[in-house]
Amino acid sequence: MVEARAVCIIAEHQEGEIHEVFLELSSLGRNIADKMGGQLYALLAGSDIQQFSDKLSSYDVDRIVLVDTSILGGYAAQSYAEGLAPVLQGLNPALILIGATVNGKDLAARLAAKLKTGVASDCVGIEWDEEAEEFQVRHSCYQGKIDRVLHSSSVGAMVAAIRPGIQEVDSPHLKGREPQVAIATAQPVERAMRSRVVDFIRGEPQNIALDEAEVIISGGGGIRNYEDFSLLEELAKLLGGTVGTSRVPVDRGWFPLRKQIGQTGSIVAPKLYLACGISGAIYHAMGMKDSKFIIAINKDRNAPIFDLADLVVVGDLYEIIPELISDLRAEVNIRTEAP
Repeated sequence: MVEARAVCIIAEHQEGEIHEVFLELSSLGRNIADKMGGQLYALLAGSDIQQFSDKLSSYDVDRIVLVDTSILGGYAAQSYAEGLAPVLQGLNPALILIGATVNGKDLAARLAAKLKTGVASDCVGIEWDEEAEEFQVRHSCYQGKIDRVLHSSSVGAMVAAIRPGIQEVDSPHLKGREPQVAIATAQPVERAMRSRVVDFIRGEPQNIALDEAEVIISGGGGIRNYEDFSLLEELAKLLGGTVGTSRVPVDRGWFPLRKQIGQTGSIVAPKLYLACGISGAIYHAMGMKDSKFIIAINKDRNAPIFDLADLVVVGDLYEIIPELISDLRAEVNIRTEAP
């Protein structure tokens, strides 16, 4: 076994594309590995995985391990945990990073159980304390109302599921060395063969969970009635996103709590957050402040949401949204008619 100074990232992928959270994890992992004086590994499992070698090589990692799980079938958390655990034991990392996606959180817990080590989910920060020789993990709990700091104390590798959209990407770390590439084959385990994937059906973007969405169109108290949310739904469909709300529409009984964004709802960090008629009270701001790009539309030029917005639009959403929809429809038509 190698000295437990390495950091290992589990790369999630789907339909030939690596999940974008890997970019964040590679930046975080590189910083931690450098502070520890160790190496950074990227581990990816699946079938027909040779195609990912060049893609992973574009990141600043020291070693790439491709684990062929063809014998286990498509992705299933139980089978992947069974296939990955022996490989991770051989690598003997000090820290295992994985995105806190729907699949990632499931896999992280199962891996920790297989490796008999600790796991922290929904992490919003992690640092290596050289003096104490331990990891300090900032973990979001109680629906994002508070963060607590966890200190690693287990002997084995700690598994940390990092919330997407939280980690800043350190651009100089996108490429810095030519990594070694190794290929391993998962061994058939009876427990891993109990379940298998028979089909993959892509869900509609508007039905995706808020914390997984890349584009969110959110409506607040400025929406006069429930029927008017159809404007937001149409805009979300054109942008490939989903609709969320502030607390006001939920309190009015228009939407269930799962559609609410804020301290008492979902904590989100999409690529684009469009706030329509939302004042931006602190309990809502805490739920979306980490969004990559924020656009706010409000008639009140003093609305607190404008302090968070990258783009401010002062005006009536009932005039602005229909114009935006019209322009987007025209753009779609142009692309459709193009030879």
